[in-house]
Amino acid sequence: MKKSSFTKPATTIDEQFMILRARGMNFDDGLDKSCIKTILRNNNYFRLEGYWFEYYESRLYPEHRFRCQTSFRYIWNDYRGDSLLRHAIFELIEIFELSFRSVMANVLARNHGPFPYGIDDFDCSCDAHAEVLGRIHGAVHHSKDIFIKKFHEHYSNPLPPIWMIVEIMSLGELSRIYGICLKAFDKKEIASHYGVQAPVLESWIRFIVLVRNRCAHHNRLLGVHIPGGFRIPHRFDGGIYGSLFATSERNGLYNVMVALCYLCDRIGESDRKRRFLTQLILMADTFNIDCQRLGFPEHVTIENLTTLIKSNEFKRRT
Repeated sequence: MKKSSFTKPATTIDEQFMILRARGMNFDDGLDKSCIKTILRNNNYFRLEGYWFEYYESRLYPEHRFRCQTSFRYIWNDYRGDSLLRHAIFELIEIFELSFRSVMANVLARNHGPFPYGIDDFDCSCDAHAEVLGRIHGAVHHSKDIFIKKFHEHYSNPLPPIWMIVEIMSLGELSRIYGICLKAFDKKEIASHYGVQAPVLESWIRFIVLVRNRCAHHNRLLGVHIPGGFRIPHRFDGGIYGSLFATSERNGLYNVMVALCYLCDRIGESDRKRRFLTQLILMADTFNIDCQRLGFPEHVTIENLTTLIKSNEFKRRT
């Protein structure tokens, strides 16, 4: 395909407003012109376009004409609802992320000692071990944390103990170590803390990392397909959760939310999970969000999902 030079000129806020009007956007919905221009000025036309793109009559570029009666308020509701969704999901991810860091450090330290970084501590190729070790050294080298500085002031070891390392590496890096390097018995012991099999936990963490990164970088969740091959657990002692995962659409945000609710129960944070479900219902009602745009199966609504989880709440086993 022959490429052409980008020739679109920069536009002013007034010009952006006129472009939207010319394409058929309805502004007669309670938001005055100055309010809409303020929104455009502070939220980037290109960013907002990700939310109104699905309202075009045809998605064949560049035929951008809005469907009849497409309202700017619809787009703004999607935008604000998506923002609240990111914040709510990020809180659940934080609960799991902190737990996973702690459990991983405890298991590796107990099974291999404070410094489980040798090739004998891992079950992977020399290349994979070298890559992971390089990432660990890089995290230590770039860390500005006081506890890393204090460790090097007092000890001659090239690397701090594992319980410090897990605090300076990203969840994505820890997920990669878990997936490609740990011995099978280490992975199994970590996964057993969450009541699932190691391959299931590995797939869940991979999905959680993708969603986490979208939340952290303010990327859209509403209507977004999350790829990665989500695995539904078998022989699963998770109470009502065993019947809640969507089997027909395994790559949607819905399964990630169900998994996070389950993990919060397992960790002992049921109150935070219930708060998330309450926020989810409020968000959908306030901004008129269609739950199928969140990856929900056709037969499941936010209300009945919440009712099912709360009425048959999984009790964490110690």
